[in-house]
Amino acid sequence: NPTTDILRITRTQGTAAEITVFDTQGRTVLRDRVIDTTHHLDVRALKPGIYILRINTGNDIQSSRFVKE
Repeated sequence: NPTTDILRITRTQGTAAEITVFDTQGRTVLRDRVIDTTHHLDVRALKPGIYILRINTGNDIQSSRFVKE
């Protein structure tokens, strides 16, 4: 799961969603909008560390962890 530049996000439905990335202190460090089932999120500006990715479709919220190297 470690990434250095681009995080590929694959979803089962192509509904609009908001992507929010949080650092381990709970601060929002990145936001993006997605409509397609596959999205490439540029994380090059983030410092190395552990982050939480949250995808909010309005009806559902999913969270997962990723590592930026």
